[in-house]
Amino acid sequence: MILLIPYLICPFYKYPEIKQFSGNKFYNPYENIDSTKWLKTNFHAHSRQWTGITAGSSNQEDDVAAKYKEINYDIIGISDYQSINTFLANDPAYIPVYEHGYGALKNHQLVIGAKNVSWLDFLLFQSYHNSQEIIVHLRKDNEVISVNHPKLRDAYPPQTLKYLRGYDLLEITSHSYFNAIDLWDTVLSSGNPVFTLGSDDNHDISDPEDYGYVYTMINSSHVNQNDILNALRNGTSFAVELEPQKDSSPKMKIEQSNSVPLIISCKINNNTLEMNYNKPFDTLKLIGQNGVIKAKEVNKNSCRYFIKDIDTYIRAEISHKNMISLFLNPVFRFNGNLDKRAPEIDITKTWIFRSIYIIIIGAVVFVYKRYKKNK
Repeated sequence: MILLIPYLICPFYKYPEIKQFSGNKFYNPYENIDSTKWLKTNFHAHSRQWTGITAGSSNQEDDVAAKYKEINYDIIGISDYQSINTFLANDPAYIPVYEHGYGALKNHQLVIGAKNVSWLDFLLFQSYHNSQEIIVHLRKDNEVISVNHPKLRDAYPPQTLKYLRGYDLLEITSHSYFNAIDLWDTVLSSGNPVFTLGSDDNHDISDPEDYGYVYTMINSSHVNQNDILNALRNGTSFAVELEPQKDSSPKMKIEQSNSVPLIISCKINNNTLEMNYNKPFDTLKLIGQNGVIKAKEVNKNSCRYFIKDIDTYIRAEISHKNMISLFLNPVFRFNGNLDKRAPEIDITKTWIFRSIYIIIIGAVVFVYKRYKKNK
């Protein structure tokens, strides 16, 4: 009964009707980028906490920081479970972060720009109302919220992600777990402006194949918390996934990441999307509503695409030599406002559910007392 108390407290939400992106304007996260200001970042790595009972118990925080600095990361996030790690607090690029969640099904969120730790969670299972309540709760006191490894233990199935609102990022790729690119298309196809996050989710820094392969590139003129968080919220970033090579040395990791094509410009003029990169890519796919491939370019450093009336969003996905994949944030139709509001509470359904719950608890207590009396 104690474990079920959070379920009683949790409200029901009124979810908006699922609508595709629409409008006579286009949101372009790369409209005003400075092509010389790309920052290599990872916000999801663990160190030893809670006397070593959590995954990452072999990681020392100084070793985690040193290994990432060695391979030229600009921002390093140590995202311990239910704990804000301050080891790098004196670094100008420090951003407080932690991984929230301790339930059985691994419904985890990455809190970036964290101000405090929330202990609200639903330990046994999560309906989409429960998942929504956690996002609303985390949003009150924190800056940027990411849904982590959504496919792990089927923590966030598509029928849940279609409705959830109020979070900023979806961890579509991580080195430790399944990629969730199909789930991202589910989210985007439901008209939800959620942007990408790529993370190592490192748990063993002594294993050279467990770090330095999945990260997020952020475009920001300044390496400070406010500008970085704004860039993440606005989608001025993209995810990179590198496949481990036989040589997993720091030198090879640097060479691999240096060969990643970077965006020089991304413009939309007269309904035509034009993207330019600083080096040729092997293959570029433009993907739209419901994950449908809309166009493909091979061995170029640019692409042009006329956005049709039926196109609600267009995102680019690049495959490149040295086993490199890039996942860019979408351009999409909108009416001038980037709406990331959470749904409203449904007061009627909330109190109907709570009343039923209280009646059931009362019945259980009554039957138990009768049993004890007659025993």
